[in-house]
Amino acid sequence: LPATARRPANCTHRYHELIMQIGLSVNGRRESLSPGCCWICSSKLQKAFRPLGRCMTRSSPIRVVGSLLSIWSGGRHACAGRRLRTVAAHSRALPNSSETEAARAAVAELCQAGIERDEAEASVRWLLRAAHKAGAEWRLALQESVARRAQREPVQYIIGSWPFYPLQQELLLRPPVLIPRPETEELVDLICQTLACRSPSRLVDIGSGSGAITIALLKSFPKAEAVAVEPNPIAAKLTMDNARRFGVEDRLEVAQQRVEEWYATAEVGTVDLLVSNPPYIPSVEMPSLQAEVRDFEDAGALDGGGDGLDVVRDVLRCARRVGASGCSVFLEVHHTHPAMFERAASVRESAALELGNGLDLVFWTCFE
Repeated sequence: LPATARRPANCTHRYHELIMQIGLSVNGRRESLSPGCCWICSSKLQKAFRPLGRCMTRSSPIRVVGSLLSIWSGGRHACAGRRLRTVAAHSRALPNSSETEAARAAVAELCQAGIERDEAEASVRWLLRAAHKAGAEWRLALQESVARRAQREPVQYIIGSWPFYPLQQELLLRPPVLIPRPETEELVDLICQTLACRSPSRLVDIGSGSGAITIALLKSFPKAEAVAVEPNPIAAKLTMDNARRFGVEDRLEVAQQRVEEWYATAEVGTVDLLVSNPPYIPSVEMPSLQAEVRDFEDAGALDGGGDGLDVVRDVLRCARRVGASGCSVFLEVHHTHPAMFERAASVRESAALELGNGLDLVFWTCFE
């Protein structure tokens, strides 16, 4: 994209550059943005989306703008991906003056802590909703939650759950397990569309984290069975807890192992779908991550080594061993990786990247 389409220096919202470049068509009206304006903060666009009657998590911008945006995402390089949902999902008016006063004070506290106003307002909406579960003590619960958020702790960890399409309930979340991003929802959607006519019978999710991908696929493919491979004991337990929450525990095996340990003893050629959202951030980029990501989420689920491919290589080796003929492999990777795979394939560098014959590879990129 040209330099004129880049985001303002203080804006980290997903899709900003592309929306700035092409504008946005909503209900037949073209909504464009002036320089320095962020579409997520734009009341004009928020009002335009409201007639759609659906949470922006699902209806936009992927569905509104179209496939042009399908490879443009904030990924785990920033927590900005959360804003897409937080700004839209709870934009209801506060019901009474006491809540309005408490919310304003909470927003001011978060802004003073260095959090941008739109993110502060979105955070308070979620925290206020969760605080009401404490009943008459909601004010104290809100104060405690805001104090944690002011330390840059992600909202998802504070409230303990988060939506993930297409699941009908919120996923349980616990620190430091990686928080599912909207682009991972799109990855699940891509898998479901691609395999709609040939449902998998046995799938493997490498690095399951909260279990979001595995559980969403098991709900989408009711006859499938799955193995979730996850080395982190907290994440492995959370995967099974979420599986019980969604009633798919009888079709899911959780293997608390590293991928290379698991496939060394796994049955050969029995898997027809392998999916992974592995650690893929090059180590040199780790210090530049936002505080919410860098200081709270599991570094082992983020850091992919020097070129970001340390675990990706193991995942592809695993696919070669356990994948049946025609096995589909879906990976969420760094935006620099697809070109590396293409170069490797063109010069037959299979020893370096372990690209095997008979594997249908799909790479889902996340741009910084």
